[in-house]
Amino acid sequence: MFGFPHATRPEGDQYKKNLLKSVIFQIQFHKNNEIVEGFKDKKAELKAKFPITNPIFLKTAAVKFQKDKTPIIQTAESENHGYEFKTNDNDKTLAVTNDTLSFTVNGPTYKNFYIAFSEIENDFFPILNDLGVTDFHRIAIRKINLVEPVNPEFPNKDLLSLVFNENLVNNLKSFPDTSFISSGITNVTLENNKNRLNLIYGLLAPAQQKKQILIDIDLFLINQNVDLNSLKSIWETINTEIFNIFNWALSDKMKEQINTGDSHA
Repeated sequence: MFGFPHATRPEGDQYKKNLLKSVIFQIQFHKNNEIVEGFKDKKAELKAKFPITNPIFLKTAAVKFQKDKTPIIQTAESENHGYEFKTNDNDKTLAVTNDTLSFTVNGPTYKNFYIAFSEIENDFFPILNDLGVTDFHRIAIRKINLVEPVNPEFPNKDLLSLVFNENLVNNLKSFPDTSFISSGITNVTLENNKNRLNLIYGLLAPAQQKKQILIDIDLFLINQNVDLNSLKSIWETINTEIFNIFNWALSDKMKEQINTGDSHA
């Protein structure tokens, strides 16, 4: 899609250590004023896995929305714009509006693409099919990764070098004294025909005195005409490209650490 080198997956098809904070699968379709009530009517079917149901209100949803990025919860257009269905442990959330379905999995819970897709396919596809929502024009996956060093005093310059491909962070490391950097985030947007990528990375402002490194990969296809049966192959393609980007963004040392499960600096 964007020229990132193909990355060979490690033994076992995934790294031993998961850096993920959250993973969002999202599809958008033409506005359908019946879908919100349709999913609400299916609460009984969803209750076994998603017993917590909440309406999505403008005041709570809009805070989490950024233009041209895959939202964690879709923005609202009215007081009661949709519903979210949560697991008891809040590790998985289904958010439904009149034009969007988003499925969010917390990072520690996420195992791999195929397990997540199987849940979507088994739990949500039949409802979409029953409601006649079978054509999608925007398909997205967003993976937000966080690296938190064990030692909060680890120097910024060394931390950036440990985590990232050197070329990505030369702009931050060029400062005379990187110890004064409290945060430094780079946001790059790439476009290739109908493919869009938001790549956000860098040093986050300390949270509770803990440094955090962010790698946020938001990849989506727009102006599509994809049916329900074709979603898996599209998401597979997106997921593969995200893996390529993730591998390209990381240093060899960081990849070695997450593949052996070693702790960070």
